[in-house]
Amino acid sequence: MSFIPTNYPDFMKPYFDQVEKSGIINLNELMFYADQELFKILNQIPPDKANVKYQPDKWSIIEVLQHILDTERFFAFRAFCISRNDPHVLHGFDQNEYVENSRATIKNFYSLQQEYAAHHQYVQYFFRNLTWNELENWGRVANYEVSANILGYAIVGHTLHHVDILKQKYLPLLDL
Repeated sequence: MSFIPTNYPDFMKPYFDQVEKSGIINLNELMFYADQELFKILNQIPPDKANVKYQPDKWSIIEVLQHILDTERFFAFRAFCISRNDPHVLHGFDQNEYVENSRATIKNFYSLQQEYAAHHQYVQYFFRNLTWNELENWGRVANYEVSANILGYAIVGHTLHHVDILKQKYLPLLDL
């Protein structure tokens, strides 16, 4: 059982806007939907175009995929800690530093897609097996409080947010 939270931190609003736009309420169904939407885009991109950027100071397509994966890892780990009532304050992360240090631009595009798919499947099982009480546990991340449930929906919304960016800013450059 799940419901779309409304008491999320302000910086997550674009992610929850994407969740609402999907029209899907159930978290497990949303995770499946986001996965399908991402791979609809990724399957259109030839590996030799994975390093395309829409502006010089923006990430390449493969860096966007790496960022989606890294963010899902962070959010899922936080949800895991919070679902287990971990009393520690969890740290934030600088997304730009993580992308820069990821070496994404020299990775195999297909292999990174497989890595994402494997991790996303783990995340789907993890959230599917949480009890309602575990989903509703709250914890502290850096300077905000959040529930495991909020983090689950944020994972999906974050992915869909980047799917829209890939559609709007990257795919037109590829002449597919």
